[in-house]
Amino acid sequence: MSDVVHELIGDVDVITETLIVDGRTLKVLGINQGVLWFTFGGMCDQSLGAADYLALAVRYHTLLLSNIPVMTLEQRNEAKRFATLIDILYEHNVKFVCNAAAVPKALYPSGNVALEFTRTASRLSKMYTTQYLTRTQVA
Repeated sequence: MSDVVHELIGDVDVITETLIVDGRTLKVLGINQGVLWFTFGGMCDQSLGAADYLALAVRYHTLLLSNIPVMTLEQRNEAKRFATLIDILYEHNVKFVCNAAAVPKALYPSGNVALEFTRTASRLSKMYTTQYLTRTQVA
């Protein structure tokens, strides 16, 4: 992932980006000309929702997400946030680059939201197709 990050963002220091939505401050790993880089924890461990993710989707054409774990039952809230993030990015045609501990369908193998997560896994797979990658971002 570091090669992709360097190509899209270059050498940057850790900075913070303040979203206007609810005045939340999010710590990002890098930002450059429409490309935003977060860790999974920075994006899904805190209480963010659809409005926060939408604010990012309309401002940035590409989102990089590092360190997506295989989520456990105890991480159902993180799994729900991740699913919401993917839905928003998908609906707005935001390019998504990530590194994960498993293939999409194995990221949340069991638990309260496992059935719902099948749609997320499907969307993640579609986001790497030529058909998706050539779509125009919806602002």
